[in-house]
Amino acid sequence: MNTKSIFIGTAVSAGLVWIVSSLMSKKKVGDKLDTKTSVMLHSLDLKGLTLRIDVTLINPTEGTLTIKQPYIKVKFKNKDIGTTQLENKKIIIPAYAPKKLDPIYLTIPATGLFSLGDGLLSLLLKKQTVQITTIIATSIYIAGGFKSYEKTDVMNLNPLGKK
Repeated sequence: MNTKSIFIGTAVSAGLVWIVSSLMSKKKVGDKLDTKTSVMLHSLDLKGLTLRIDVTLINPTEGTLTIKQPYIKVKFKNKDIGTTQLENKKIIIPAYAPKKLDPIYLTIPATGLFSLGDGLLSLLLKKQTVQITTIIATSIYIAGGFKSYEKTDVMNLNPLGKK
């Protein structure tokens, strides 16, 4: 082997090590994304129930994250009561920063409330707190591809006028 072949082999090996190391560190960055979700009762009328969903995306790493607009599913007693619209929109979260999204409004028509039985609607009409589940799903852009992210939160939905 000559010196040129050794140099090329070393350069190629170093490049491969750098690429693998870079991909692994980006995967770790994506694993650290966190979300804080809150759901509030925005209105309850003859049209149905409107929920206001606030989402804050948190990037606790030194790398910038690019994700797709989150998709949110809301459940009551393990039954789906509504989902947000899918949007093919990218969101950039700077390093070491939170990113608060614009409020998302989800309307469940009155017919949908009646199909859930008397549970959700009757509790809200009695001004009682209701326990709901939110599932937030998105994709994080990592090294030329997307990695799925999903988080489930159980929270209380307070009736109008109660904080």
